[in-house]
Amino acid sequence: MNFREINYDDIPALFQVRIATDENNISLEELSAPDITESSAKEKMKGTYKGWLCDIENQVVGFAKGDESTGELLVIAVLPDYICNDLRYMKKKLVHSLFPSNIL
Repeated sequence: MNFREINYDDIPALFQVRIATDENNISLEELSAPDITESSAKEKMKGTYKGWLCDIENQVVGFAKGDESTGELLVIAVLPDYICNDLRYMKKKLVHSLFPSNIL
């Protein structure tokens, strides 16, 4: 399991993870209605929106994104096949990597 900051090239994989979740499942069409698209995600990453992902053998299996300026966690998504695969550790690592310690 590897954790690293999200970059622009990861955005398509993040959308694939997001639409594949079991809980709070949502389609690409439903995401695009409030203007959550690959291009809007890139624009927000230029500001205070940051994120970290988890990959296993170069496959993105989970990610968390949030707003650094407010400490708001915007989304955390994990592929269903990896829910029981050290999920508690993965979530903790993703969230703690996302925000400075003074916010948490």
